[in-house]
This record gives sequence, C-alpha cells and structure tokens, in this order.
Amino acid sequence: MLKKPLRSQARNIVFNVYQRLLDEQGAEQTQSSTLSHVQALTGVSNTTIRRIVAEGRSNRSVFITPGKKKKGGKNTALPLLMKTFLWMCCIWVHFQVLIRDVNRFEENRRKNGFYTYR
Repeated sequence: MLKKPLRSQARNIVFNVYQRLLDEQGAEQTQSSTLSHVQALTGVSNTTIRRIVAEGRSNRSVFITPGKKKKGGKNTALPLLMKTFLWMCCIWVHFQVLIRDVNRFEENRRKNGFYTYR
C-alpha cells in the first residue's frame, strides 16, 4: 500500500470533518449537523477507509512524520492523529448504519402508509 496518499487522504478527512464539528459546537442542531458532515464522507469509498484503517493497524507510523523514533529505533506511542482518525472511522460506520436504518424506515412508511420499523 502507498503510505503517502493514504496519509494525506486520512489527514484531510479527519481535519475537514473535525474542523466543521468544532466550528458548530454549541449549535442547537449539532446532531443533524454531525449527520450531514458524515454523509459528506460518502464520497470516500469503504475500500479506501478499510485500507487506511488496515494500514494504520499494521504500521503505526502511517500518521507519524518519518524519522521520529525513540532510542531503540522503534516508533513510540500511537499518534494522536491516528487515534482521532480511527475514532472518526468508528463514527462514520455508526452513522452509515444509522442512515441505512432511517432510509429503510422512510421506505417502509411510504410503502405501507404508516410507521413500521424492521
């Protein structure tokens, strides 16, 4: 896997979504804002997200600037940006499931003319 494109793509995703969420903290419609930001991530394929997360798990230096090592020659603790990104991936997956369920709910409501949830 190519580390550099994945690293920049991951940083861009985290930065953009996190920045938007920070900008809107305190807003009354935080939940809907969060949902819309996560929906904006649907342009990023599941494959890409999986590759980024897999690369992060197999090689902890994905989000570290190359060359930063401790005395023994190994990279130290998991970088904050990587932790943040993995957290954002979890949020993204959670909202994908939520969006799917809402879409199913709306489809059933339109089809049956009343509210059913399956």
